[in-house]
Amino acid sequence: MKYKQSLKLNMLSMATLQGFSFILTFVTLPYLARIFDVDGWGSLVFIQLIIGYLVWVSNWGFYLGVAKTVSVCRDDLDALSKIFVITWTAQCILTIIIYAIFLIVIFFINVSLSQKILYLIASGLLFGNLLTPLWILNGLERIKEAAAIQIGSKLVALPFVFALVRTKSDSGIYLAINSISSVFVGLVTILWIHKNIRIRWYCPDLIAVYNAFIDDYQIFKSTFWANINTSLIPMFLGYFSGPTELGYFNLADRAKSAAVIILHPISHALFPRMCHLYSHNRNHASDYRDWE
Repeated sequence: MKYKQSLKLNMLSMATLQGFSFILTFVTLPYLARIFDVDGWGSLVFIQLIIGYLVWVSNWGFYLGVAKTVSVCRDDLDALSKIFVITWTAQCILTIIIYAIFLIVIFFINVSLSQKILYLIASGLLFGNLLTPLWILNGLERIKEAAAIQIGSKLVALPFVFALVRTKSDSGIYLAINSISSVFVGLVTILWIHKNIRIRWYCPDLIAVYNAFIDDYQIFKSTFWANINTSLIPMFLGYFSGPTELGYFNLADRAKSAAVIILHPISHALFPRMCHLYSHNRNHASDYRDWE
């Protein structure tokens, strides 16, 4: 019965997050499209798309691979602390490498200084992502907390967007609001993890950190084409057709995406539960009445 209530709560939490994202999309998009017009919004979308690639690479395969490992040993604090410290250290190293490459590319790329500044401002999302290791919360089935963190990040930014973004020249302010709110919520997340999960911090072994990359490389590789497939069209539109076409595409694509997220709460809630049950009692896991 405990699992039944928890699983339903996890699904409800994810459904709340998806519902909030759905509402937020249709609240903010018309306002931002009017402020920046389609051309300006397309330029911002292209910048966020590039930063999204960096975030995706820095996440490696941890979101699924480590979440599965955490779900199996979540009752062993020592093992859980070891997994967290090793994985987070690996993600820190990867983020630093990605950011260094990003700075070099930005320095040599043939765009205006103002555009380079916008890219640098938006890159704060990379560090906000690093400070928000949702893979451990998902593995522990703390879906309610993970959803609250993601909703909180959006809520922190929302009033500042409406209060400070007033003209097309405020694109830097808009990106800064997103980056700062992401980092702020990330810091709160790390403090919450330290206080509530009681992670024991220590200096990780570099071999173990290297193995963390190797262990989840196959997951990273398997998701590569899926991510490329979903982002290739807007990337080509932004690069070859220009920001206006990309702006129109993004507005339509966001409306479509908001309509196909109904199954996400179920899959996100079931994944860590099934990993845990199949690792400890396959017969118990095979009877849905025991874990529903």
